[in-house]
Amino acid sequence: APSSASPSPTATSPSPPSTAAPCAPPWTAPQQVSPPPPRPHAPTTQPTTGPDRIPRRFLTAGVTPADGREYAVVKRSPLYDYSRGEVVVFVSPADHRSRTIKRLIGLPGDWISVPDKEEIRQIPEGHCWVEGDNGSASWDSRSYGPVPLGLVQGRVTHVVWPPSKMGRVDKRVPPEGRVMPQRNL
Repeated sequence: APSSASPSPTATSPSPPSTAAPCAPPWTAPQQVSPPPPRPHAPTTQPTTGPDRIPRRFLTAGVTPADGREYAVVKRSPLYDYSRGEVVVFVSPADHRSRTIKRLIGLPGDWISVPDKEEIRQIPEGHCWVEGDNGSASWDSRSYGPVPLGLVQGRVTHVVWPPSKMGRVDKRVPPEGRVMPQRNL
């Protein structure tokens, strides 16, 4: 029989040298690698403190880290791409070194009734109205007025710490009669 038959698929033959970098075994120390550049609309986590800064449904007694912080996932959003009822993170108008998380109640041009003050105000262009879900204990637009939209950094989508409060943050539209939209957004 001629020996010109092709080699069997299980036969080993020398393979050409690889140009790929060798893989390090998983137990070796990782090499120092520069982190990827930040993505402008990538979700991040933000620390929060205080009972008025996250939706009430996550405010059950539970274990919190020693520093008392809770962490939320924040989706960075293009400027002014927000809607009523979303929970947003923004630079505090009172202390620009800290961030605050509140529910967005009104948008530019909306008329809003402020129950504690029994008044109706129009939200100026370039601003929004935010309130905490724990209204009686919340320091929000009812205290410091409309927030410039330029201070809003993103939407809060989930609470990730502590585990007892972990979950999705739902959009909740303000009660009927609180906001009179100037236009549909």
